[in-house]
Amino acid sequence: MGADLYINSITDAAREKYQFAFDAAVTARNGLQEEYAKSNPNSSERIRSVRMATEYQMPDTFEVPVLNEEEIRVSEALASLQVKVDEIYDFMFPDDGYFRDSYNNSSLFWILGLSWWQDVGELTDDESLLHADGAIQTLREMVMSKVIPDEVTIEGSDENSKELGDHFKAKKARFIQFLDKALELKQPILASI
Repeated sequence: MGADLYINSITDAAREKYQFAFDAAVTARNGLQEEYAKSNPNSSERIRSVRMATEYQMPDTFEVPVLNEEEIRVSEALASLQVKVDEIYDFMFPDDGYFRDSYNNSSLFWILGLSWWQDVGELTDDESLLHADGAIQTLREMVMSKVIPDEVTIEGSDENSKELGDHFKAKKARFIQFLDKALELKQPILASI
């Protein structure tokens, strides 16, 4: 879950440009997965378990199966196809037209002491739009007025405080660039919060 902000004139054009390639990549990934699952249901489940264990933090009690050579080959092929899906998806939502901030301890707004629901929600209209003629500039000034310390500590994070401070400073700069792009284009921002 998180706040997703779009400059539709940018993201709509990018989605139109890359939708066919994205659909083809998803079809290829799903086709391999479904075909392999039909002929090897047990192996398919074992591959899924290994992928879950590597992509998500699983409890210590989760038993990761050992894959045979064929399962490793299929798992690597699926991982490669997933990378392609992810790459094309990212092209559909370019940085200058899309910004995401998760609702967790990696949230820029949390670090800034702001709230997507209260601070930004009050600026949106009935269609969840932030308009260039006021709301976007107000949001920009609100964010610019907040200072991110050089060192940031987040409970449960392995990153050192200097790295986290740098991360959030870069994320803030990217958000300001996103807002500036909307102002430059005189385009509203759709705020899915």
